[in-house]
Amino acid sequence: MEYIPIMLAFFSACVAINGDTWNASESGIKKLTRIGWIALFLISITFIYSVTTVYSAREKKIEFETDKERISKIINFEITKSLRRILSPFRHIYADHSSIYVPEEDITIQVLLEDINLKKAQGVCLQNRPKNIVTFPDSGTWNDIFRAKISSGIERLESLQNRYSQQMSSELLESIYHLVEDGHFSRYAWYRPIPISSEDTKNDKLISPTCIFSQMEGTHKEYLNMISRIYKANKSNVYQR
Repeated sequence: MEYIPIMLAFFSACVAINGDTWNASESGIKKLTRIGWIALFLISITFIYSVTTVYSAREKKIEFETDKERISKIINFEITKSLRRILSPFRHIYADHSSIYVPEEDITIQVLLEDINLKKAQGVCLQNRPKNIVTFPDSGTWNDIFRAKISSGIERLESLQNRYSQQMSSELLESIYHLVEDGHFSRYAWYRPIPISSEDTKNDKLISPTCIFSQMEGTHKEYLNMISRIYKANKSNVYQR
């Protein structure tokens, strides 16, 4: 289609070259010969088609950019919401150790990554319940809280990735992949408790030692850094015209 204006211009030039387009002995519009009228018609068609093509291309570009901007905002919002769920257990631990109320938005990843807070989180017995915070409805032990929140966040991330992977940057896709596949706490999304008896099934007890601490040394820091990387990649993935 993009060759049509070129072809019309070429035919117009050929018509003009091969015949007289102007009769000087006539006056007004009669000066145009038959060849001249044909050349004028071809030139007019070329002009109209070119203008229409440019306008159509411009409209399509605007529509494409609008869709791209809209989708990038959806991705940004959904990833932010997913990460908020995944971060929730870590913020709960911080709040449980805090002597005063701290709004959730003030418990940033940077705050959680401070050495003193990492040490407190690392020492939490995941088989125990929170001591100073109350969840409604009752969320159970720290294991239950981690499992519920991280499972929900990971499932949302994977669903979003499957749907909008073509609109995500390679950095964002890679950072999500590492969190889902390599993140220590992401295993909560796949692990399900194993009841030890029919009676215990009612209480959802697990086959496990009396107390399991927050996994190996450094796992909190590593996982929080993975989340931080997704936040940064998500921010740069937003399309702006």
